[in-house]
Amino acid sequence: MLSDYSNSFDDCAVFLPAISEIYAQQVFSKPFQRQMPLEASQLNFLDPNSALFFYPWALYSAGQAARTDRAARRTDNIVSQRNRQRTTVVGDSGGYQIATNVIDWEGTASVLRSLRWMEDTADFAMAFDFPTDAIGEGHIRQHRERLVGEGIDLNSHNAGNRFGLDYNACLQQTLLNNKLFAQNRRPGKAKVLNVIQGRNERESRYWYEAVKAFDFSGWSFADENAKNLAVTLRRLINMRDDNLLNRAEWLHFLGVGELDFGVLYTTIKQSIFASTGHMLGVSYDASSSFLSAARGTVFTGYILDESGWRLAQSNITQEGKDFREGCLNDFCANRAHWRFKRVLNDYGMRAVQGTNAFPGASSIGEVVAVHGKESSIMVDEKWDTAGYLVAMNHNTHLLVDAHRMAQRVFSNGISSQIPNSLRVAIAVIREVFQSETPFSLIDQCERELDFAWR
Repeated sequence: MLSDYSNSFDDCAVFLPAISEIYAQQVFSKPFQRQMPLEASQLNFLDPNSALFFYPWALYSAGQAARTDRAARRTDNIVSQRNRQRTTVVGDSGGYQIATNVIDWEGTASVLRSLRWMEDTADFAMAFDFPTDAIGEGHIRQHRERLVGEGIDLNSHNAGNRFGLDYNACLQQTLLNNKLFAQNRRPGKAKVLNVIQGRNERESRYWYEAVKAFDFSGWSFADENAKNLAVTLRRLINMRDDNLLNRAEWLHFLGVGELDFGVLYTTIKQSIFASTGHMLGVSYDASSSFLSAARGTVFTGYILDESGWRLAQSNITQEGKDFREGCLNDFCANRAHWRFKRVLNDYGMRAVQGTNAFPGASSIGEVVAVHGKESSIMVDEKWDTAGYLVAMNHNTHLLVDAHRMAQRVFSNGISSQIPNSLRVAIAVIREVFQSETPFSLIDQCERELDFAWR
């Protein structure tokens, strides 16, 4: 367990904790309302001087922090006030929240508010896409009807590709938003990442061809494009052959936080360099450390075994009722070993008997208890804001360290800790970038690349 991770992901894809708005603001400007062993500001892991740990990468979303003009102007948070020379933040545009009606659509005002907020907040800014993932629950209907009312001939577009009116609504609105970004971005501010959407290979390819002309600084892969490796690799080869990878500075994979995908993305980063001689940044994100804590769950450890990589976690509200002695790290070790044994029984893994199981620990877990009036997560078995913030910090530290260890296992080639399916997928990725017929190879290895659903 490290306290400074600034050099831990050299030459690797970087995991980005997707910071919750509440955490970003509370840690920066709100002192704890009860006695704790440290100040709330020490939970700021973007601060190189934090007494707990320093992690210089994150994702922050306009969908949370810039829902209104007033919210977008707020700067009292750990992201806005970070040391920009020591940290890198990717900004999410909030397009998903607009498309799913969590945030009201205000036309051009919504797009420019997101752009300006990301320019002032982030180093890389996600293009304001309308995600195809929002189609399934009927969210796009009102936007489809609005676009038709504005004179966009979606029927004509659909006649050309047969992907449906909602798909074409997502694409056409994204193209309009991309044009607004291209016309209104400010030099020297956040660099824009073009977004690839699509629910399958055909939709993804069509989307890519439609947006690739925009002169942005990199790419973000969403939904099927991020987790279906066959689709991911086809788009990357398209980009390479179109001479777009050489011009890109950054690739991001949206909403993916699994340990094994981290090393797959590292393999992609290394393979692009081997194929093109161009080294670009690669990242992937998840909000799991914050969402889990909000549900009363803490990460208690992780397993890196040839039979599978996974996190262990416990609902501390239920499982911590009788844990009255020791610190949070003691609780994690207790629950992790119990869960490791369950996994051993269920899956026949060797992790518990060897060195492939890692009980969870964090810097803050050393100094806070599970129960108590002071210096604890819960008071009288109830949560408060201080407890949630502590759990979020603990989860983030443990998850970051799990990704660090996964990358170390990968780089060291420790066969007893790498699942065979992961080794095969890594080999296929490398071969695809070396092949003279990469698309044929991807077709042949579709099953081996179907890694997300194994």
